[in-house]
Amino acid sequence: MIHSICDEGNFDVEQQKCWVGAPCNEECYGTGCVETLICKQTGFFPKCTTSCNPHYFTCNASQIGKEAGILTCQNGNVLDPQTMTCINPDDCPF
Repeated sequence: MIHSICDEGNFDVEQQKCWVGAPCNEECYGTGCVETLICKQTGFFPKCTTSCNPHYFTCNASQIGKEAGILTCQNGNVLDPQTMTCINPDDCPF
């Protein structure tokens, strides 16, 4: 995605140019979380990449091309997506 600033007006996505009559639209950027995951390789994968969540995905060899399973951290812990370990929610870096 390319980011720039219009000299005048706003960027019109449909016309692909800046103009004074174009409305100002704020783009929505995802939360970093996904509800489902199709396995492309084996391993463990975070449900959220920009926050700590108690749930995470698991993929084994028989699940390649299929929907991942979901695991949950125990004892009220959450998964730190940076370290892929379950931690106390108070220790979440986000």
